[in-house]
Amino acid sequence: MLDSCPTYVPIHEGIIFNMDTAPDDPTPYPHLVGKLLYLLCMHLDIAYVVNVVNRDMQALEVAHLQIVLSMFHYLRHYPSCGIYYIEREVNTLWGYINVNFAQDADDQCSTCAYILMLGSSPIS
Repeated sequence: MLDSCPTYVPIHEGIIFNMDTAPDDPTPYPHLVGKLLYLLCMHLDIAYVVNVVNRDMQALEVAHLQIVLSMFHYLRHYPSCGIYYIEREVNTLWGYINVNFAQDADDQCSTCAYILMLGSSPIS
């Protein structure tokens, strides 16, 4: 995996999961998702992808494993991205929100995500 090409986005738009393509050996998948859950504490940009691959742990497909491996390629390209708290910084509180209305192909549910920042560091 170290000699692989890096990925520049956490997940590509329009990925559709097909429930009839199960991987041959699903045993490494929970271990890899556990690693991504650990990395989620420092890399908030992978939160949506980790949520997608974690919620479908029981209905595993080949596409899920490809997404997990793609996440490690993405993290390899951005190793220094993470949360840093700077002491001498103007502490202005601000936030972002992202809403997706019924675009999930599985259950047609809407999703919402937000982040609150204090200065340049995320707090929630």
